[in-house]
Amino acid sequence: MLIGWQTNFAQTSSEPPPPPKPARTPLTSPLPKISVAAARNLEQITGKTPISRERREQAYAKLLESQRYIWGMRPSRRASSPAANNVLLARQSLQKAVELNPALAEAYTALAELTLLAPPYDLEEAVALADLAVKIAPGNFGARRILARLYTIKSRGSNGTLDPGWTQKAISEWKEVARLDPRNAEAFAFLSDFYARTKMPAERIDALRKWMASATPLDPYFYGRVMGERADLSPEGATVKYGQALLESGEMREAIKVLSRTVADNSDNEEAVEQLRRAVESADTDAATIVLPILQQAVYANPENVSLIEILTKVQMRTGKQPEALQTVRSARARSKDNYLLLRLEAKILGDSGKTDEAVALIKSLIGKKTSARSVPEAADGNDNQIVLDSLMFDDFSNYLYIANLYSQARRGKEAVEAVNLALAATQNPERKEIARLTLATVQQTNGDFSGAEETLRGILANTPRNPIALNNLGYFLTERDEKLGEALKLIEQAVEIDPANPSFLDSLGWAYFKLGKLPEAEKHLKAALQIDDSSSTIHEHLGDVYRKQGKSDAAKAAWQKALTLASETDEITRLKAKLDATNPK
Repeated sequence: MLIGWQTNFAQTSSEPPPPPKPARTPLTSPLPKISVAAARNLEQITGKTPISRERREQAYAKLLESQRYIWGMRPSRRASSPAANNVLLARQSLQKAVELNPALAEAYTALAELTLLAPPYDLEEAVALADLAVKIAPGNFGARRILARLYTIKSRGSNGTLDPGWTQKAISEWKEVARLDPRNAEAFAFLSDFYARTKMPAERIDALRKWMASATPLDPYFYGRVMGERADLSPEGATVKYGQALLESGEMREAIKVLSRTVADNSDNEEAVEQLRRAVESADTDAATIVLPILQQAVYANPENVSLIEILTKVQMRTGKQPEALQTVRSARARSKDNYLLLRLEAKILGDSGKTDEAVALIKSLIGKKTSARSVPEAADGNDNQIVLDSLMFDDFSNYLYIANLYSQARRGKEAVEAVNLALAATQNPERKEIARLTLATVQQTNGDFSGAEETLRGILANTPRNPIALNNLGYFLTERDEKLGEALKLIEQAVEIDPANPSFLDSLGWAYFKLGKLPEAEKHLKAALQIDDSSSTIHEHLGDVYRKQGKSDAAKAAWQKALTLASETDEITRLKAKLDATNPK
């Protein structure tokens, strides 16, 4: 049921009419298909004597009469619902209009619109009537928009996938709407969505640019009904989608420029902030540097926005500005001392800077405290009530695991294992104990205790054979050691079967195929992983290794260079530089 559409000849209303209620005296027989008789009449006059001026004037008078009835359908101050009788009167007036003048395109458009505004809501009849209008007047904007909207509805199958035939019809009609009105935001908004879903990136970006340059729409209701109540049809709403499209097309530098300007204008735009985070993580260091002054300005204007602070410090760390990153987060913590998200962020920066003991001391300061969820602000709802994170994120169990990761990153295996054991002792929850054992296996593997890591993971799988993380990690650990590669592949395949869109699992699968010498399969799965997560230096490095084995030296070099721009750990950077140096002529 479509509500709030405006006839192309009526005055624009700022508010859509509510759904009409059934007539008090329902019709006892179905309405005839007006389109059938109208099409027959139209065919009969083709090539015949022109319609007289008198009949044309009478037809137009009936058209205007129908307009008055349609306006009578709208709720008034005296009535709480539209006058149902006006539906029938408007329909009769329009039907008389096309009888008098079968070539009156506006009447068919109005009939199509009326068919959607009031029972029986016949979409097929609306399509047929709009088709007649377009046949008479190809430039009839109202009819083109009705067809575009109806084809859009038909394009969306019940299972969420697009119907190819109806999708092409919808795209064609929206193009016509855009041709007739080059600043129509709705047309470019739907075109950009169709192009995104049909994998046409260049066309999607072009449509988004035109959407941003469009006029502010007066009729956003249909777009909201199709795309969701929170969908934003304004040109400003296109900006974030434009940045996302640039990001997905690999145009990182331009994506960062667009998204950073959006965040600077409105730092509370969560979607823009998240897309900017993705862009920064995927961009090389030079491109990421562009956003530094804009982020600094945004953080200054909104000093309690933890997401912005996190992105800023991440860029500062990547560009070698560790002292500035530490100062940024400490300044924020001075304003919000009990914000444990900021405390964790400071600990991470310290750990990444090699100051492990200082990082651990920060987290240890939380041990034994009864942290209140109220001290971890996240957002605010529409009633200005504070929405907060679950304080379990900052209880002793999670803090000990965080300490274990800090020690493991510093290759201090013994202390890391001790921290995991303290985490295990801090909980009786079976699921949390399993999380701790997964962490223990990673700590053991990182610090060279390969047999211990394998034993830990096999113990987890003995209790939960379908644990995808344990399956993946055991398979990957075996692959890294070139041991039991057949079993490793099967383990990873099970993990991918459980979670086929996990980029880490797809990377492990590609790496296992690489170790088995099956390079086409390795390349396929690693590329699939990058389609989901383009910000992983490990996946780019693995793909570069595959390219090198295939003899594609230029592709290998490009992949390793990309991995280097994303790498953060010293060992990783050293390894990648060695690979790149080996490709350069002596």
